[in-house]
Amino acid sequence: MIDQPLVSVLILTYNQERYISQAISCALAQETNFPFEIVIGEDCSADRTRDIVQEFQQKYPEIVRVVTSDTNVGMMKNFVRTILACHGKYIAFCDGDDYWHNLEKLQIQVDFLENHPDYGMVHGAFFAFFEETQAFRRWIPSKKITDTEDAVHVKLLAGDYPWKPSTICARGPLVRQVILEDREVFDDRFKQGDLQLMVGLAARTRVKYLDIDLCTYRVLPESACHFTHPLRNLAFQQSKREVYLHLGEKYGISGEVLRTLKCHVDRPLLSAAYWCKDRRAATVAVEELADCGSANMWRHHILSLALNYPILDFFVRPLLVLRRFLRWNYYARRLWRKM
Repeated sequence: MIDQPLVSVLILTYNQERYISQAISCALAQETNFPFEIVIGEDCSADRTRDIVQEFQQKYPEIVRVVTSDTNVGMMKNFVRTILACHGKYIAFCDGDDYWHNLEKLQIQVDFLENHPDYGMVHGAFFAFFEETQAFRRWIPSKKITDTEDAVHVKLLAGDYPWKPSTICARGPLVRQVILEDREVFDDRFKQGDLQLMVGLAARTRVKYLDIDLCTYRVLPESACHFTHPLRNLAFQQSKREVYLHLGEKYGISGEVLRTLKCHVDRPLLSAAYWCKDRRAATVAVEELADCGSANMWRHHILSLALNYPILDFFVRPLLVLRRFLRWNYYARRLWRKM
């Protein structure tokens, strides 16, 4: 086991037997001039994930360390315990279903942080891989991200600052500080631990975006943030709204930014409520969208009305299904032509 790794690579995994080997192998393949460890948080998976990660630990005992238990502790507790088990000066994150295709990712990010002590976190660009269509797309930010970005934590909550967890590398003491000082936002009722961590880091330090492709983000029909089952998606969207509003209050967000934040979480909540036929949740979402001055309110009202009038729903629901199908196939065709 490495006594003093400069970097801890943190990989969280649960029921990812199809993808976890690639995530670990790409981390092991990193080309660096410094020692690093790989700390894997395995939450008592029901498939072969635990066997796979333990095989890596046996093969690379000086690098790979598995944090697990005899029972499932849940995503948030697994997230916290794995972070606290990291020994590195820096912590780099990779989800168990993503992978680092850039073999110099760690070296690039650590070089930057070593040479810029005023920055506490660095992240970058990525490719999206759509599992269902087998298509790749390079992520391009909707606007140029510059070093002059301020109040990044506010922009994150307002949905105005793009990022992906698997591209992040941050200073270990700062990560642990966020975890220990903000324990209330790493509760089981909140389902997005990486969001709370990112916001907490951005509120405490400068953030650097590198326009370099660092990882491949795998887009799956079913994952920790994507659900095919309508009820599970609704529960996730409700939890997402709760944590966003909690963080907004925690960091004193108000005025126009707060209205933008509410729009950011209420739109997907309304959509999820519609597909679940949950009139109460839809009504709450529509009322809040109206209060915060959301654009295209007529669309939101149509969804709400369709839940109360079956005749309208008879036309709206198939149109939305068709729209979703055409949108995904349009992107797939575009991506295929660019490959």
